[in-house]
Amino acid sequence: MLRRQPRVADAIEYTINVSRQLKWIVLLAVLTPSFSNSVLINPNKKKGAGPLFQLHRGKQWGFMDRTGKIVIPPQFEAEGDFFNGLARVLKDDKWGYIDQTGRLVIEYRFEHCGDFVEGLAPVQVGRDWGYIDPSGKFIIQPQFQGAAEFRDGLARFEVWDTIHCESETLTRETAPTYQFFMHYPSSTCRGGRYGFLDHGGAIASPRR
Repeated sequence: MLRRQPRVADAIEYTINVSRQLKWIVLLAVLTPSFSNSVLINPNKKKGAGPLFQLHRGKQWGFMDRTGKIVIPPQFEAEGDFFNGLARVLKDDKWGYIDQTGRLVIEYRFEHCGDFVEGLAPVQVGRDWGYIDPSGKFIIQPQFQGAAEFRDGLARFEVWDTIHCESETLTRETAPTYQFFMHYPSSTCRGGRYGFLDHGGAIASPRR
């Protein structure tokens, strides 16, 4: 007797915030032969992000439009939203940037990076952070141990020679690369000095 091949229907309901007054509820039903091929959507975008939504199938990420059509097939290890027409994407443990067609615009060469908010993006090269423009050119050279995205014309940065993380003391030479990021007050690491800079790299607030 022939047995019918089982199929799994994954129904994913998510909410897209269009405005404070209006929410659209979208139901995406994906029929797949196994859970490993199911498509999951991240409907929560940052304020000011572009029109595409993040999605992932298995361990790979891609993008779709608001109708549910896949625009950039899942192929990345991780990704961010589109800003200034570019989104950060991760492949082979390096970050780069693509445009809304999926074309690689800035090569995979960063240990980590942020979004292009206000025209610049923070990027990590080795143990230092700097800022690039959408062409990939450094506007502010790597020199910080942590760097945040711009907001209202200023970006927060962190510098340190030594930090204390719980019971461990780390130096710029011995600290693992994953410790080079913004250590906010809730962090278990202490010892960093913070300041703010403008789009030209001028220090707008003293390091303290």
